[in-house]
Amino acid sequence: MKKSRPILSMGCLFILLAVAASGNPAPALSQEPEPLPPGFQITLAELGYGEKTLHSPYDAIEYTLRLPEGWELREGSFFELDFDYAYNYIGTLEAQPALSFFGDAIIVVDGYRQQTFSIREATLEHPRFLVGLSPDLINTDRRVHTIEVILDAGHICRIPHVASLTIHPTSFFSFIYDHVPLVPDLSRYPYPFYQRAFEPDQVRFVLPAQPTETELTGAVGVAAKLGDLTYGMVISGTSDLELIERLEAGDALREHLIVIGQPETNDFILRLNRANVLPVPLRARQFGLSTRGPATVAPGDTLTYTLTLTNTTWYTASSLSLVNALPAHAHLMSCSPVCAQEAESREIVWAVPPLRAGESLKYTLSLSLSEIITDTVLENTATLLDAVSGPLNVSTLTTTVSTTSLVESGLRASVSTDEGYFFYQGKRAVPENDGVVQEIVSPWDQARAILVITGLSDEAVHKAAQAMSFESRFPGMVGQFALVREVRAPSVSRTESLGNSVTFAELGYEDRVLEGFSQESIYYFDIPIGWRLTEATTLDLHFSHSSLFNYNISYLDVSFNSEPIATIALSDETSLGGERSIELPPSLAHSGTRNRISFQTTLHTLDECVYKGRWLRISNTSRLNLDHDEQEEYALELDFYPHPLDGQSDLADVLFVLPPKPQFGEWDLALRLASALGEAAGGPDLVPAVALGDTWPETKLADYHIITIGRPSRNPVLQQVNEQLPQPFLRGSDEIEQQLDNVVFRLPSDLSLGIVQLITSPWNTERAFMAVTGTTDEGVKRAVDLVTEQYWDLRGNLVLVKGEESRAIDTRGLTDSGVALTIATAVPEMSQVTVTSTPTSTLTPTPASQFSIPTSHGDEEGSRPAWVAPLVVGTGLVIIIIFAIAFWQARRKRA
Repeated sequence: MKKSRPILSMGCLFILLAVAASGNPAPALSQEPEPLPPGFQITLAELGYGEKTLHSPYDAIEYTLRLPEGWELREGSFFELDFDYAYNYIGTLEAQPALSFFGDAIIVVDGYRQQTFSIREATLEHPRFLVGLSPDLINTDRRVHTIEVILDAGHICRIPHVASLTIHPTSFFSFIYDHVPLVPDLSRYPYPFYQRAFEPDQVRFVLPAQPTETELTGAVGVAAKLGDLTYGMVISGTSDLELIERLEAGDALREHLIVIGQPETNDFILRLNRANVLPVPLRARQFGLSTRGPATVAPGDTLTYTLTLTNTTWYTASSLSLVNALPAHAHLMSCSPVCAQEAESREIVWAVPPLRAGESLKYTLSLSLSEIITDTVLENTATLLDAVSGPLNVSTLTTTVSTTSLVESGLRASVSTDEGYFFYQGKRAVPENDGVVQEIVSPWDQARAILVITGLSDEAVHKAAQAMSFESRFPGMVGQFALVREVRAPSVSRTESLGNSVTFAELGYEDRVLEGFSQESIYYFDIPIGWRLTEATTLDLHFSHSSLFNYNISYLDVSFNSEPIATIALSDETSLGGERSIELPPSLAHSGTRNRISFQTTLHTLDECVYKGRWLRISNTSRLNLDHDEQEEYALELDFYPHPLDGQSDLADVLFVLPPKPQFGEWDLALRLASALGEAAGGPDLVPAVALGDTWPETKLADYHIITIGRPSRNPVLQQVNEQLPQPFLRGSDEIEQQLDNVVFRLPSDLSLGIVQLITSPWNTERAFMAVTGTTDEGVKRAVDLVTEQYWDLRGNLVLVKGEESRAIDTRGLTDSGVALTIATAVPEMSQVTVTSTPTSTLTPTPASQFSIPTSHGDEEGSRPAWVAPLVVGTGLVIIIIFAIAFWQARRKRA
């Protein structure tokens, strides 16, 4: 790659990004050095583009460029086009003209012509063509930029010739830029965490060292939504303590962070608070403050709250005030002692007299409740303020308003001691039950962002997490923070289904216009797992095009899952609005996964000198008619993963089961799996569940598809179903073995094996149970890698992962002997141990699945065909005879 000051080589790509992000100045070049701005180069090949040939007289190619958030380009940034040009005259020798100009290579950036290269030779090899990138054009709110290369040789189009301009992927962009701080804004989520720029988007979740089930449920939901909103994002996890150790050791944080948990349990939130970077900061509680009031009321009732303030310090406190924010739909009737309420204010204020150490004061508040209010929850929040109106403590009490019979009667109390923390915004405390979402720029790297999802209780943290896993919430958020009072999930889970007939518009596509000589357009759609398309399946294609084409050599090719199925001739009739019914062969359809229809144009105008008239429009009114038969029973197989786990669009029927006290290396894997499932499900609201250990009752487990993660010795739920697995583990261990007669195949203790297994849920025959496990922690990670990154390699009901290789097995069509031999073959490292006990063939049980299609079995379990013994003896005699003949011939030669 070519270089320019102060650019580094692409071999240092990611190191360069790290240095640039740290803000370290470049080495001095003079006695009075001026820090040089960071530099960066990237080729078209590294952006994913291959070699492209433009054909004379007119042709064009467009490239997409995404710059990282926080980059501000400076003068000196450029695009270097590496290309070849070749011209050949194909007319008679006598008529060949003498040309000194063959055309222009034009570079257009974001619709503006930037530079033109005049081609004045018939052959060019790798000329240096630099195109300046204007900061005024690039430094805008536009995140995605386009660079178009146009070949314009119109003035020689009447000359019979063949010419081409070949753009090499070694063409590169060179940027000189300054770092500008990110602008946190929750309404732009998942930006800036997801940018699709030059380096992989990486997000690290930071949870407490021992996260609760609720915190993990929230984290899994956020990860699932990220999977739905992004593509190719790298998700990982760590604990608050591990991350703090990295900071104290001086390690650089190169990922965006998503921090989840309560301040009391996640020390990293307290560290951010000490750095004064939280827009909704924390403050230590002072004095005791409690609220007492009714648990449940009816519309129109009178509410009475009693506030108790206690001086828990050793000194007399003065100049305090107590502010109570009135609940919605409630109006002040009276207060004792006398309080103040400004006109149209929803707050009342008591001036607190000097309060001696250990002394308590009581304040009473009576409110009238609206009669038209429906079932809801009222929230009464009292804040204690100091002499300068700084909050010292907060007490929040909720009361249920019910139009039905009162389920909970009596009083409810909220007690806030002088210990712990509370959030505050401005001069008021945040209600204790609110979830708090905050987005900030990392104080350790101005190019990275941190999302803090927190609250003062498990319930508050869960509400904040749901706000970021429900798509309908964050577009309404603006700025750096959001206080989440309540999150109302859809009352009925939505299950997406594909109809028998669906238009491109209903699949989310707009009209598409294909321009130029040859272009391709691709459409994707999913076919449900139980569908088998019939011969009546068709595509009713609606299209139109220019009437300037040479119809003898212009056409439209149609492919289905990369196989050509039709070529459509163009005519004056189709130019006005063509309709063609195209059969989609059922044999090419992929049930249970994504299918692809592509259109490839070949467009020649009657006058090749006319370029702008080459267009063909594919209308989004085109319709797929998916005539099909449905199978009531179908195989539960890994071939169709992620089905049936993604059957419900909100993943509300998916349960991740982790060890009782998961290590961050285990819940990190759960986040990755959740992200992949979120991408597959694609619902607007994603709410998968998490269970730690075997604490859930069987009746509750029956409601879910279950994914267990972790080694069997650490996951008690996996141990419960061990005997039903295609490949069970030795009880109480992470080892596997298979026995064939008196030979045991046993895995070496130093071999790491990842294992993915799929069976019918033992608690509900209509649900699936998937075990993502292994014989070591590394093996479990390999299994997750396979499920999230190479799921197309999943087959059958059992997959063994050894290093970078995997072996899929379907044990349901095998005898126990076949299972043992198959697994021993897949893992040749398994050693054979002869046992002296009577051969009994204690082999792997292979439970039938309700979803399984019945298959015929081989020999009876443990049986030995009668022809085996004679075959072994005969084979041995043949080997002895061969050795004898070889020995005799050798002696004869020596003689």
